[in-house]
Amino acid sequence: MKNIIINIQGKKLKNAIKNVSFSCVRENKKDGNSLLKKIHIVYNGDLKFEATNSRLLSQYVVKSDKFKINKNENFEILISKKEVTDILKNIKAKDMVTMQVEKDEILFSINEEDYTIKNYSHLSYPDLDHAYKRDEYKYEIFIEDKDELLSLIKKEEEVIVNSKNNKINSVKIKGSTNINWVLGFNGKYLSKQLKILKNKNVTIKTAGKFRPLVIEEGNNTQVLAPLRFND
Repeated sequence: MKNIIINIQGKKLKNAIKNVSFSCVRENKKDGNSLLKKIHIVYNGDLKFEATNSRLLSQYVVKSDKFKINKNENFEILISKKEVTDILKNIKAKDMVTMQVEKDEILFSINEEDYTIKNYSHLSYPDLDHAYKRDEYKYEIFIEDKDELLSLIKKEEEVIVNSKNNKINSVKIKGSTNINWVLGFNGKYLSKQLKILKNKNVTIKTAGKFRPLVIEEGNNTQVLAPLRFND
């Protein structure tokens, strides 16, 4: 990987980082995995941005027609959430951003100003696709108004989905099957994911009781690990 140059609009870069960065381990968490404090970017025709804290997983894809690149060769880069977030503060929506990717560093050029951050590509980032893409979704949960659910989550740490009465706690839902099942997940994490979505109507998919919950909206994928409990 040498002298790869990407040109992308500031708005698209900021949006991609925004949609995944909240899933990183907090920078000030002393016992957190330092690898998971970073954002992973993969080029394989499209640009895929992803992050995880092992319970929460976010992926956002920028399609190939939304940026320009000088070399059509696959690569991966790994950057600090804090460092790239600091750079984004200097980028306006209409700015054109040039990213020059080298083995050990990435140079961002915006309006004749240059910013360099470290590329941790020598570190092995986990395969996040494997966490959910092999699943065959058996159940779907349809939420008509995510704002109603968000107002409830503020009061509840643990969120319970019960197909028997078609409710998430006290919020009415629709299920895709008549089979009774109960799912539990962290309300704080789900709240972060719902807030990042544009649509009011949300569909949550899962393969089963102890499999991840998956929300897909356009180029945005949000995955949440379930809580284990006795129903």
